[in-house]
Amino acid sequence: MSVHQGDVFWITPNKLNGIESDHTHPHVVVQVSAQNKVTVCALTTNLKRAKDPGNVLLDEGEANLP
Repeated sequence: MSVHQGDVFWITPNKLNGIESDHTHPHVVVQVSAQNKVTVCALTTNLKRAKDPGNVLLDEGEANLP
């Protein structure tokens, strides 16, 4: 599988890593390194935290999301 910056994948977090949610969420690839390490950012529809530092609000349909 080839992974590129901007790709969106649905990922179920591993509870053993202390992740708060155990639900499958879309994640966008923000970086792919030469060592094949991939950095992703979780996406959510929770608008209550849209203006919190570090969060980005995407418009409907952006990144081919529903």
